Amino acid sequence: MISPMRKPRRHLASSLDTRWIKWHKTCHINGDTGVVACARLQPPVAKSLPAGLDLDDISCFKKERKVAKDNSFSLDRATYTIPRGHNMVAFKVQLLIQPGVEVRVWHNVEFICELPYLSKQRRRPIVFIDGPRLGGIILASR
Repeated sequence: MISPMRKPRRHLASSLDTRWIKWHKTCHINGDTGVVACARLQPPVAKSLPAGLDLDDISCFKKERKVAKDNSFSLDRATYTIPRGHNMVAFKVQLLIQPGVEVRVWHNVEFICELPYLSKQRRRPIVFIDGPRLGGIILASR
């Protein structure tokens, strides 16, 4: 039983951990890379994002499609039409997709339009079994 006067020495373990972490980052040579952890990060690889950058353009799925003669493209079994103001026939456009929310269309660095996401996923057939008896009729439906 621990006496009420004696407290655990968490601060000692914490200082040992921080000293070991500092040593590992500055002195330990990695066997795979052959360099110290701090040396791998020089110059710093993590940079802040530019001001005005839309995070929706970063955290999305990106695909490329060729626009058809009727100014449309298909994605996930759904057809999207680009508005009349933009004639993108035969051009390749970049699609930034947020499933269930929107599809943003870009050509080179120019924003073209934003379209609502259309879900046309393939439905699985449902199997009905006629009755609990053996030899029941199995019907497949769509």
